[in-house]
Amino acid sequence: MRPSPSMLLVVSLFLSIGFHPSSSLADEPAAESQAPASTDPTWDLGDGLEAALVDMVTADVERDLEEGCPWLKLSDLPDYARNPRSLPQPLNGKANEAIWKYVPVILAKGDMDLARSTVELLRDPRANINPKVIYQGNITLSLILSSAASGRKAQESAIGSVLGKLPAKRFFTSTGTLQSLFQAAETERDQELPSMYSSAIENMKTYPMSPESAGSWLRIHYIMKGIWQNLDTWKAVYDELYAQAKATNPHPYRFRTVDMETRVEQANPVVMGIFDSGVDTMRYNMYENPGERPDGLDNDGNGLIDDLSGLVWDWDPKTRHQHSNLDQVEQLPPDLVKEYETYIIGAFDRRAGKESPESQAFIEKIASLSSVEEQKEFDLNMGRIGEWAHGTHVAGLATAGNRWASVASFRFSWTGEGRIYHERGPSDQELRWERESIQELIKWINDHQVRVLNASLGFTVEYQEAVLAKERDVFQPDMPAYGKRDENGQLTPELDLDLIHDRAVKIQEFRRSIWKRLFDGCPDTLFVLAAGNEDHDVMEYQDVPVTIQSEHDNLLIVGAVDNEGDWASFTNFNKDMVQVYDLGVNVLSYSPTGRMIPLSGTSMAAPNAANTAGKLFSLFPDMTPSDVKHVMIDSADSLRAPFTGGIIDEVAAVKLAEKRSAPK
Repeated sequence: MRPSPSMLLVVSLFLSIGFHPSSSLADEPAAESQAPASTDPTWDLGDGLEAALVDMVTADVERDLEEGCPWLKLSDLPDYARNPRSLPQPLNGKANEAIWKYVPVILAKGDMDLARSTVELLRDPRANINPKVIYQGNITLSLILSSAASGRKAQESAIGSVLGKLPAKRFFTSTGTLQSLFQAAETERDQELPSMYSSAIENMKTYPMSPESAGSWLRIHYIMKGIWQNLDTWKAVYDELYAQAKATNPHPYRFRTVDMETRVEQANPVVMGIFDSGVDTMRYNMYENPGERPDGLDNDGNGLIDDLSGLVWDWDPKTRHQHSNLDQVEQLPPDLVKEYETYIIGAFDRRAGKESPESQAFIEKIASLSSVEEQKEFDLNMGRIGEWAHGTHVAGLATAGNRWASVASFRFSWTGEGRIYHERGPSDQELRWERESIQELIKWINDHQVRVLNASLGFTVEYQEAVLAKERDVFQPDMPAYGKRDENGQLTPELDLDLIHDRAVKIQEFRRSIWKRLFDGCPDTLFVLAAGNEDHDVMEYQDVPVTIQSEHDNLLIVGAVDNEGDWASFTNFNKDMVQVYDLGVNVLSYSPTGRMIPLSGTSMAAPNAANTAGKLFSLFPDMTPSDVKHVMIDSADSLRAPFTGGIIDEVAAVKLAEKRSAPK
């Protein structure tokens, strides 16, 4: 799901644009490998590598279907694909995701007819629970159709018949793969693959072979390579459709807000908590703990030193409780921050399908990463700078237009997993530290009457499994931490997927328990949580913490809509858990450099909703978290079908709060 609040492990994110169902398939399938399948989990298999990867992905897909959609067997897929009406029930998200992983295997076997019917099944909204599946696999289907066409004109017509049906706002999102390849082609057209993909393959080989890396290898060879080989044809179609999309006028939705300056006599101070990976404290009206002074002492006797405006929790004992350092975990060179601010904006613009100088700079930077070392350094910088920018941006949205709101920042480094848990899972001791930090947070929130807390993070078992697959053994760094044992009890390079799954479940359940403890321990605080950006049903994937039911009814889960008032392409959803949405595409707020920048994600939608909650608490201080939550839900503007939920309407919410708060 979201590896950290920033959701900015962007090298992986950007490369996955080419791997996501919405992207592509090779237009010329290779012949099926004749090499015998191998169970050797290493990458040094020679001619047997492809067969081993196909077997690993196939087994992984079968396992996913058994766990997430038991009635669907892979052996039945051809019949269902060719006759979708024979499906006994619509495909859930996990089934859809699993079958997408299988599409490159179908291509590797050279069955283009089955590939086409499978993709059409996955895109059919009548055969799937997720109403947004119609926007998946556009490039994939285009490639399959064009592979059956004879001559360039016919190929262009086949591609255009699919991409030309995309709404303008979906066109830019769905063609991110093409844009990156066009950029790479300017300097690398004579290469078999652009360096961003060849170096990605080399990066995979530095880790044990896993279902995830096996799938990535197949997608590169049977998807990206096919696009790359026929890129001129794609460029001609893209240029024509791009011009049409640019000329399309959007129909903006009117997001209504309340002017607090017209209610000065009614407004009261309200403390807004930002649970994130750092806030630039120079930008905002920070809450001031009345019993504390910045003198290195515990003035208020609560066991915490210099906790003037919030809490810090680092793993490093030297900085663990330096509560005055609420912005960055480490001081970063200003020039580096400024440079990466451009890439961060570009990464979010790519997510939103927005064209901008920053998105172009981001694409150019990605295309220039020609080695494993460069990719890892870029990823690390995007994470640590992005997390700081993320928290700063969020704090601005949560308090905009409300000078009665003050910010309490909670910078807990374990939420920024790109560095603390870099390519590994938490130890049992670290999980206990997570619980200890949450216990301190509960006390601080209650002591200082934090009425709203915004948080933009989440975890799934599937995400944790992917992280654990990369973890190395402490004593044998060349071996996986969760590898199978041989007959002598020695670690082998082969991953033990059952062991990984069991550990991931344990971590997930532990975190579920500590987040429930937080929600239950702060009954006077409304927790506003981002739904997530994986385009899936949060209940099906059991995202933590957004699926935790609190007996105090003090959780509000927020999805994202775009500027036209439709579900954002990335937003998670569930008709019961995600009942409200707010603007989450191209949302302006401050970065640490002081620049107003546009970012996109449910991480932007949630603080927009928290902003409304803060105003309601300011205007109606006697309302409970449950009162505010249900006012926001009940006054929301219903989304157009087939989408569920409603868009938060601040004006309507205040009117409803006035009505419900009036003397009986």
